[in-house]
Amino acid sequence: MNRTGRKSLDRMGRDPRVEEIWIEYDGCFGSKPSYWVSLTDGWLWEECVTLHEPTIKRLYGALSQVYRRQTLREAFLKGGE
Repeated sequence: MNRTGRKSLDRMGRDPRVEEIWIEYDGCFGSKPSYWVSLTDGWLWEECVTLHEPTIKRLYGALSQVYRRQTLREAFLKGGE
């Protein structure tokens, strides 16, 4: 379970596409925190498996744009048919 201390992020963490959520003060957006989401296997966002945004609102917007791709396991099973 993702426990960030922010209700909206904790709610996002229950989405089956989300593997992990974390907050970093990495200087990417000045002195403000940046928000990260690692996607579960089979999901991509702009050809990446992680989302990185300066606000929770933009993080939700990015999550709405993720798309499904075939996992390695699915490709293997399909090739074995």
